[in-house]
Amino acid sequence: MAIQTAVNVSLDEALREAEARFSAANPKSAAQYQAATGSMPGGNTRSVLYYTPFPVTIARAEGATLEDIDGHRYTDFLGEYTAGLYGHSHPVILEAIREALDGGLVFGGPNRHEAELARLLCERFPSLDLVRFTNSGTEANLMALATARAATGRERILAFQGGYHGGVLSFADGVSSPINAPFPCVLAPFNDEAATLALIERHARELAAIIVEPMMGGGGGIPGTRPFLETLRQAAARHGIVLIFDEVMTSRLSSGGLQKRLGIIPDMTTLGKYLGGGLTFGAFGGRRDLMRRYDPREKDAWSHAGTFNNNVLTMRSESDSASSWS
Repeated sequence: MAIQTAVNVSLDEALREAEARFSAANPKSAAQYQAATGSMPGGNTRSVLYYTPFPVTIARAEGATLEDIDGHRYTDFLGEYTAGLYGHSHPVILEAIREALDGGLVFGGPNRHEAELARLLCERFPSLDLVRFTNSGTEANLMALATARAATGRERILAFQGGYHGGVLSFADGVSSPINAPFPCVLAPFNDEAATLALIERHARELAAIIVEPMMGGGGGIPGTRPFLETLRQAAARHGIVLIFDEVMTSRLSSGGLQKRLGIIPDMTTLGKYLGGGLTFGAFGGRRDLMRRYDPREKDAWSHAGTFNNNVLTMRSESDSASSWS
């Protein structure tokens, strides 16, 4: 039997047909999206989750399965960009959250779980003498950079073309986003030792920090080579620059992140995503001489505020699940 094929179908026509089929199959998500545009720009509060003609709205999730409001089920291969590494219903995490809920929320004071989580993180990651918590990887990176700038008295940071360190620290296509935090930046080519070293030497007196993912995530999952990362380590030490490893995603690549696997220890490390057990979480930490400035017992202490830095749900769920890491 002869096979009939479409002739002279343009890519635009094929896309329109696909979008029409998608829209017809997802009427409830279409209606939900239209309603959302009335109160959120583009019906969206997180840009990466938008796609045309509209994103499906998720109703529930269990294990590795998602279900949308039109009743379609999907296998979740995204894993919430590694924040959902445990899936949607890990029994240890769910039980810890239930117990935390029973004990009350937003204490307005320390809870016992934050100290245990901090201890576990400091045991795992070689660079962490001391650690403090935030609410996201973005916030952790902002705090790490602010720490480096305050400690060194310098203003500039060196980041890498294609790098992503959060919603206000994005360097896609080799340029700074117009909504980036107003840190003066020098952008270097990732994995190019000679070019990066030349930029460091040129700007050494101005550079407070070098921030790098030891494997670049947003730029395409590109591992930093050992010679490249060692060059950064040596140059930072030589010029008194704070080397920050953004291990928000790469921390899962060994029991102590890529820094432990490679044996290259930064001055500071930032963490986030899956380490919150599926809840909001971030952390920054590093050398004792840098982090002790956040000790309120010190005369020259810096303030680090954040209503939900030690939110009891995250602290409880992750300190419980983290007990199985070691």
